[in-house]
Amino acid sequence: MPRRYTAAGVSHDHVYWFLDRFAEAYLQELVHFVECVTFDREPEASGADGRAALVLAEAAARSMKEGRPVSVGDGS
Repeated sequence: MPRRYTAAGVSHDHVYWFLDRFAEAYLQELVHFVECVTFDREPEASGADGRAALVLAEAAARSMKEGRPVSVGDGS
């Protein structure tokens, strides 16, 4: 992460709070959810998408804990 040192002080590109970083994404997810409920549509993200994200998150946590790369299979 590059830092900039100026007469005004030190700055860098980092958003400290995840809600600030992902506010627009959360808003769009909420809008999509309301549209799905209102118009009886299927959401773009499926249960399989959610499961895949969970598999990756668990593998990342295991990799960090064990200090090594962790393979991610096809989930079956």
